[in-house]
Amino acid sequence: MSLRLKEVWVTTPDDKSIHVLDGKTLEQKAKLDFEGNPEGFAVDAMHGRFYTNLETRTAPCRLI
Repeated sequence: MSLRLKEVWVTTPDDKSIHVLDGKTLEQKAKLDFEGNPEGFAVDAMHGRFYTNLETRTAPCRLI
């Protein structure tokens, strides 16, 4: 969840995507599609970065 933007980021590996939800209403704001299955994530709040791992890749993927 992004406290600054009040968003909830949800990995959905079966759908090969990450859904970005409004933190207050839980309505979908965005959907990020990938070639592989995103699994888990890490947030670097200090630098404003979000990382996920794709099953088909050997290195993490930086999104923002």
